[in-house]
Amino acid sequence: MVADTNTLAGSAREHMSTLRALVEGVSAEQAQARPAEGEWSLNELLSHLSGNPWIDYPAGLQRALSEELPYIPFEIGVSYSTPEREAMSTSELLDAVEASQERVIAAVEGLRDDELSRRVNAPGLEVTPLGATPTVGMIASATLDLHLASHFDQLRTLVS
Repeated sequence: MVADTNTLAGSAREHMSTLRALVEGVSAEQAQARPAEGEWSLNELLSHLSGNPWIDYPAGLQRALSEELPYIPFEIGVSYSTPEREAMSTSELLDAVEASQERVIAAVEGLRDDELSRRVNAPGLEVTPLGATPTVGMIASATLDLHLASHFDQLRTLVS
C-alpha cells in the first residue's frame, strides 16, 4: 500500500532533516574520500540521491496521467557524478537532493488514488521489489520515503 502524498511529503522532509544532520560538520576532504576501492564517497552518494541529471523523473510521473505506460529510464546503482556535481560543495549537493525531492513532491501532490495507481514502464526497476511496471504511487513512495532512508546506514559509515 502506498501512503498518501501528504504523508510522503512529510516523510521526505523529515528524511532531509536527518540527512542534513548526518553530514553537518563534515570536512570537504572527508566528503570526497572513498571508504574503499569501488565504493562511493559522501559527495558521490549525495549526487546519486540527487537523481539523474539528464532525466526529468517528475515529468515522467506526470506523463503517466495522460499516456499509457510512459517509459521512464530508471537506473539502479549509478552515482550520476558529473563534472558539475564534482565541483559542488557538500552543502550544494544537499540542496540538490532537497530540490530533487521537492520536484517529486510537486509532481504527485494532490493526485487522486486513481492517478497514483497509473503505471509506468520502468524496466530498470525490474530487479527491485517495484518491478518493471510500478505505479506512480509506488515510485513516489520509493523515492520520497524508502530510497533516502535506505542509504542512512551508508551515510553514517561515511561520516563516522
